[in-house]
Amino acid sequence: MIDKIINAVSIQIDSYFEDISIYADENKQDFDEPCFFISLIHSMKNRMLGGRQERSYPLDIKYFDEKASISELNEIGDYLYEALDLLDVEGKLIRGIDMEYKIVDNVLHFFVTYPAVLEYEKEKVDKMESLEHEIGVDLNGRN
Repeated sequence: MIDKIINAVSIQIDSYFEDISIYADENKQDFDEPCFFISLIHSMKNRMLGGRQERSYPLDIKYFDEKASISELNEIGDYLYEALDLLDVEGKLIRGIDMEYKIVDNVLHFFVTYPAVLEYEKEKVDKMESLEHEIGVDLNGRN
């Protein structure tokens, strides 16, 4: 599921910032600036009723551009609020929550969490076969 979410995030970012490279794996040795790095911070899972699970995928989307001013980084952060609000993940819409950004050492860190409910097929249980039983009343008073 996380690969599908990261792919959807990449598509959304690319639709707003067409000429900027997007990386899903951080290989900081050879990359061209400006660029985005998409990283999963951690994931969480909660069981729900009916064979469903709720999962949360918090992401850190970093934007690197040594030439960008703080004002430009803030502008990109504001665009990311709009770009990453709603994702289309294989036909299902997932809304980003807990969005925030901060700038540390001239790198924009945009944080967003995507919750997903996953449905699993329930294990099929065979139904009981029919049971017939005769019940009668003894009118002679015997137990």
